[in-house]
Amino acid sequence: MQIVIAGAGKYGRTIAGELAAEGHDLTIIEKEGEWFEDIMEEVDLSGVVGNAASYEVQLEAGVSQADAFLAMTGSDEINLISSILAQSLGAKKTIARVVNPDYSPPTAAFRQGLGIGALINPNLESAKEIMRMLRYPSAISVESFFRGRVHIVAVRVPEDSILTGMRLLDFKNRCGDDLMVCVIRRQGQVFIPDGSSVILAGDTIHVTGKVDALQSFYEQTNTKAPKIKNVLITGGGAIAYWLLGLMNKQRYSVKLIERDRNMAEFVYQHYPWVDVIRADGTDQRVLEESNIQHYDAFISLTGIDEENVLASWVASHKGVPKTIT
Repeated sequence: MQIVIAGAGKYGRTIAGELAAEGHDLTIIEKEGEWFEDIMEEVDLSGVVGNAASYEVQLEAGVSQADAFLAMTGSDEINLISSILAQSLGAKKTIARVVNPDYSPPTAAFRQGLGIGALINPNLESAKEIMRMLRYPSAISVESFFRGRVHIVAVRVPEDSILTGMRLLDFKNRCGDDLMVCVIRRQGQVFIPDGSSVILAGDTIHVTGKVDALQSFYEQTNTKAPKIKNVLITGGGAIAYWLLGLMNKQRYSVKLIERDRNMAEFVYQHYPWVDVIRADGTDQRVLEESNIQHYDAFISLTGIDEENVLASWVASHKGVPKTIT
């Protein structure tokens, strides 16, 4: 496929690397020409320097013959305008990265009427992933498919589980016809099992199925952790904004710690049901004063990886059952 990507930042570069590995013909539009030197050392592609929302620049990049146009710049406005322009030039598929909720069209028909095939909000997707981890507290990872109707969960098998020693031939009879073990990780090795494979204690198994079937699976196999009700969050940025909107529908009890006054007030104005504390959520003393040990889950969203890791370590050390960074 011939694909044009607008933006050579973190998202554009990551997507370019994955698409190049699949053998697609890539062109990147980037206004900062020096960025091309770095990305071209990593990925085989061509580049055009300029504004992605420019008619002439898109023509030079070959957008009119593109199978897909991906707008991944750091500007929502540029992403929207460039996607509309790309559609008008003949790009078969357009996808725009948009993080500002004010720019989210109310319906798919409205979005498509603008000429935008799909919108991607990385912050919202991160919030959804966190919600899946809260739904399955004992899961190592959770992936969602078919608009959230089907999940793949990775679970470590404890010794006292009925899964220990079970052949996959017996799995459906014991755990349900709507579930399937698709991958097993054992002692650092990953393999796709067949009917003769046996599940061992300590294995990490990847199970796919619908939400209701997976909930039943947890209860039957002794892999279910206590339900999460009380959550402590540090960091009130964009991911937290979307996450709180999702959590409100599930009736969690939430305390959020945010050091910035304006951001703390913003969170409280939009989510008055949240207990907002203005303080440094990575300070161990602050976490202890917040009675961190009494929470079912701790989520660190400060935007700084080192701070998130440190705060999560403190939470885990204090006995919080579920930490998400």
